[in-house]
Amino acid sequence: ERAAIGCAGVVEHAIEPPEPRHGGVDERGDIRLAQHVGALEQGGVADLARDLLALFSRTPGQYQQNYPRELAFSEAAALAGADPIQFRIDHAKEERLINVLKQVRDASRWDTRPSPRAGAKSTGSTLARGRGVSAMFRSGTYWACVCEIAVTPSTGAIAVEKYTIAVDPGIVVNPAQLKRQVEGGAMMGISHALYEEAMFDESGITSRDWNTYPIAKMTDTPEMKVVLIHDLKVGAYGGGSEAANALAAPAIAAALHDATGKACRRLPLKRGYVQQLLKS
Repeated sequence: ERAAIGCAGVVEHAIEPPEPRHGGVDERGDIRLAQHVGALEQGGVADLARDLLALFSRTPGQYQQNYPRELAFSEAAALAGADPIQFRIDHAKEERLINVLKQVRDASRWDTRPSPRAGAKSTGSTLARGRGVSAMFRSGTYWACVCEIAVTPSTGAIAVEKYTIAVDPGIVVNPAQLKRQVEGGAMMGISHALYEEAMFDESGITSRDWNTYPIAKMTDTPEMKVVLIHDLKVGAYGGGSEAANALAAPAIAAALHDATGKACRRLPLKRGYVQQLLKS
């Protein structure tokens, strides 16, 4: 199973990282993963290293980085008794980041208040609802998303009911195509957050088909709104689509905390794990 991801020490530079290097990869986690695999190969476990290599997944490094650091922001806001979007705005300096947070707040009709919500519950068979936010910078583009979920505490089932995302890549050349790409990336992120888990043992990967590696279905598609921010003053074309994969998971986890008062540390948010979390 995937190792639990800790939140300690990840807040610094979380949503305002350095500018990406020209012609290179600005997701340093990808580089570290490659270095780690190289070390494994030198240690005599090359076959296992190749079997578990994650570089063929979309956004592998950024996905793993963004989940704990955005959870850290949301939980820090909760400890401060602050609204999670306003908390991010109050601690941001980059105007484009502040703008995407304001845009996603307005487009989602965000209910400004601290988390967890009044009346949060972790037991019973009736739905508990919550909302969460996440933000990210990648390849010259600023992102922010809001997920609104419903969870049934007795079963651990989570449904994403509404998903709102704001994207500022600077200059937008083809808005229709960018919107489609963002929607596809958003759905892939929801699938990652709720279902996808590569299982393995000493022999290698054991998730071999859609029964052992389930993904989201059409019925999991939420009401979705995409806000594209076209800004000629940026004078550059940022990356689109792929980064959307990394936004849903921390927003859904924050929404679960908002609905139930329980903070989660691992992914995916499958029913069994959510049930265990809510009983703890």
